[in-house]
Amino acid sequence: MTLIIILQKKQEQVMSVLKISRKINYPIETVFQAWSKAGHIQQWWGQDGVDTIIKSFVFNPGGIFHYAFVLPDGNKMWGKYEYVKINEPDQIIFINSFSDEKGSTVKADENIFGKDWPLTILNTITLTPSGNGTILDLEAVPFDVSQEEEAHFENHIKNLEEAFGTTFDRMENFLATQ
Repeated sequence: MTLIIILQKKQEQVMSVLKISRKINYPIETVFQAWSKAGHIQQWWGQDGVDTIIKSFVFNPGGIFHYAFVLPDGNKMWGKYEYVKINEPDQIIFINSFSDEKGSTVKADENIFGKDWPLTILNTITLTPSGNGTILDLEAVPFDVSQEEEAHFENHIKNLEEAFGTTFDRMENFLATQ
């Protein structure tokens, strides 16, 4: 059984799903490059007031995007994507998690995210041409979680929608400079 089938079966077992759909006023190839080029994603990934540094970026199935958000107080919050499947220019599937500086998966900071934040989240980005722009669909599902972790994720979907809204605003602002 391939990894994709295993991930889909695990995904089907979870009821909490974050779904965001957004029209981006740029062609699909341009939006795909915003996700697939280290110099691009570094400019927009994250929240306002937070800088992103990249420790490693290998954009292919099995590759890893290992990054840190540099917070306004100077502290760093490490994270990573583990790319599972990439279909240029319309789909990117990755597992997102918090990490330490070495790239090992770690639990999220309890003081910020609570003790039941999921260790890993399966994300599917789907890009669809729409006129002169692109529809960006994000689906995020807690991966291999307890009932408490799933409920915690479900309780934070509204916050996640707001955070991704800001992040996608940053993407569009970045693309306007290209």
